[in-house]
Amino acid sequence: MWTALIGALAWVVASALFGWLPLLGTLVTYLAYLGVIKWRYKGGWFTAAGIALTGWLAASLVLELLSVLGVTGFSALGIPGV
Repeated sequence: MWTALIGALAWVVASALFGWLPLLGTLVTYLAYLGVIKWRYKGGWFTAAGIALTGWLAASLVLELLSVLGVTGFSALGIPGV
């Protein structure tokens, strides 16, 4: 839970500071999010990217299944783009 909260805060701050830059802003924002995951878990950048991808896929799948069942209005705080 704390990683998601800290990651969401890092995403918001980086997006506010650099989000206006095309492509570079998105990259810096994503690197800030990955940096939080890397800081919170053992492993390197590839491990952090794997954790982020797994979290994104799981959240996307659960939200899609809820949508199919007619349950809407939820979002995944701490998971970018979901």
